[in-house]
Amino acid sequence: MSEERTVTRLRSAAVDEIAQSSQLDIPLAELSAAGALETVGTANYLSGMWVDMFASALSPHVSELHWRRGGLGRGRETKRSFSNIMGRFCARWYLTAHEGVLGLEPIEGENEIVSSLVVHRRVDESTGRKVDLPDWLGWSRHGLVLAEAKGSHDGGEWASKLGGPPDQQRPHCITGALRQLSHANLKLDGEAVQSKTWAVASRWCTDDRPFLPPMLYAVDPDHQGKQIPTDRLRAIIAQLETKKVARLLFGMGFLQLEVGLEKSIWGDRNFVAGMLGHAEPRTTQLANARTLEGFQAAFGVFGVIPIRGDDDLVKLKAIEKSGLRMTLIGVSADRLSPTWEPFSGTVQFGREAGRVDDRGVSIVTATPDLPLF
Repeated sequence: MSEERTVTRLRSAAVDEIAQSSQLDIPLAELSAAGALETVGTANYLSGMWVDMFASALSPHVSELHWRRGGLGRGRETKRSFSNIMGRFCARWYLTAHEGVLGLEPIEGENEIVSSLVVHRRVDESTGRKVDLPDWLGWSRHGLVLAEAKGSHDGGEWASKLGGPPDQQRPHCITGALRQLSHANLKLDGEAVQSKTWAVASRWCTDDRPFLPPMLYAVDPDHQGKQIPTDRLRAIIAQLETKKVARLLFGMGFLQLEVGLEKSIWGDRNFVAGMLGHAEPRTTQLANARTLEGFQAAFGVFGVIPIRGDDDLVKLKAIEKSGLRMTLIGVSADRLSPTWEPFSGTVQFGREAGRVDDRGVSIVTATPDLPLF
């Protein structure tokens, strides 16, 4: 089975612009890494199984992103649920791999996210109700990002929309995402501030219904608002990066480190230093002369195993030898430093098979030709 799958990408930079079409290859290891990041800390036993799911549930007969036979599950509600989950994975992968987004944190309500920054939703005047919030608050080197992901299995609805005028050619899932984004904004100290917005929808194809190719549709209209001063913006992004790593460490089983980082977000930048005695960073030797640095954990159908010593490695090697696949996540010790620079390094995809490196965070999965140990 190929380790990459192809989709047709439709992309427009404005709501009234005709989408440009191109082919896009999705490495399955990167897509499974996006799934791991989306579920770590909430469903750890799932975080390491996405690579197995893609390997077993995708059709082996075509290079496009086709599910076997009729797809995942039966019935409209089941298909819709799987489509929504996969839509989030695909959007997370696309935005970080192709559009310069450095991080995405789930939005869980109109609460303060970091120092005086709140995601606010406005009332829809046509219904008198508040519209659902977008999925994520993200950030790039240029500013803050609001992003909404959608998934769809309804090929007929996409086929009927594509090819029309710009204001009518988008499937309902994209227009719904754009509506959510248009009714949400970021407020800093109670005042609306600028952010980039992304609506990303993906449509999955199946062996039984191959008539319309799998697609990814991305639209990125900008929001209006006051520009955030550069120094304040960098401080906010540094807090968001810390929040991202704290969530990872919590899911990895390093609870004391997570507590230290959370406290540092709200002002105590040195608190985490006192937590380092509860865990030590390490270097783990992987197959093919590779290494994994820092604080590490393995995810799979067995749950999560923090890697604290050689005994844990013996256990993981036995698990891999039994035929189970897993995902390893490593967080470098530098990412816990109060002097870490949020724009240091780059996001690297495809540097080596089955590995994604993101400025001190590494996600490694086994490939058919290259085991972990």
